[in-house]
Amino acid sequence: MKRPIFLVAEIFLLSAGAGLAGMCIACTGLPGKPNSNATRIVPAAGQGGVTGQIEQAAGLWPKLPVIVYAATYKGEESAGGFYILEPSLYPQTTLAADGSFQLNNLAPGSYVFVAGPDAEDARAVIDANQQPRVIEVKPNAVLELGKLELAP
Repeated sequence: MKRPIFLVAEIFLLSAGAGLAGMCIACTGLPGKPNSNATRIVPAAGQGGVTGQIEQAAGLWPKLPVIVYAATYKGEESAGGFYILEPSLYPQTTLAADGSFQLNNLAPGSYVFVAGPDAEDARAVIDANQQPRVIEVKPNAVLELGKLELAP
């Protein structure tokens, strides 16, 4: 599988060597403790929510607020796909001090999460194969991703 390509328009491409099925094995999330201080999110009817934690963000960007962007992923399992990181269009939130985050009321669909102090310096959340992780948001459900890893 080829690595995503970062273009001037901030478009990321994924090609499917082994197919996206291999990438989506991790879509159920890794085990991890949810933030016990966080308020449980409840999505509006027909919407979804996601919780997770990116502990390494504080070390990558010390003393800077880190934003998690949910970029819509477009593509087919057999042919790969792409996502466009456009901060003015897509849902986003700021990480808590412990790296935890919650995104509520996401439209059902496929997303790639990207985190950084701004879009230009952001890194994609990756799967076990070091590829951008495609996250499936379902209607009327909160997906608990646990601890997530960012691209090097």
